[in-house]
Amino acid sequence: MNWEAIPGRTVESEVTLLSQGSLVKGDITFDRMTRIHGRIEGRVRGLDGSVVVVGETATVHGEIEGDEVIIDGFVHGDVRAKTKVTISECGRLIGNVRTPNFEVRFGAHFEGKAITSHSPGTSGPSARSPAQESSRA
Repeated sequence: MNWEAIPGRTVESEVTLLSQGSLVKGDITFDRMTRIHGRIEGRVRGLDGSVVVVGETATVHGEIEGDEVIIDGFVHGDVRAKTKVTISECGRLIGNVRTPNFEVRFGAHFEGKAITSHSPGTSGPSARSPAQESSRA
């Protein structure tokens, strides 16, 4: 079967996986699709076109940056995304968010400030997320 021919499917060789039980200390850079299930103590950077998924068993202590960031686990640090940040029902984030689109699902935990703007690199917000300070959705 040609996986590349199926819309929405990512070729297995294009997915980076940090498995449960793994520990990385220091800065790390990924491209394309990345799934983190272990622990990272340091900065996580996704290159252009990247999707960074922090799995349910993952813990990240440090900044995360990418095109899209999905948090299902625990993150203690600031998160920046060019397109969207999502904190799922089981996700927990203690830190600030800067992204054009921010979704905090029911049951998620978020403590920090959210700045939603169309250019994440700018210093001033064009809009603020309703979930700004400490919230429990």
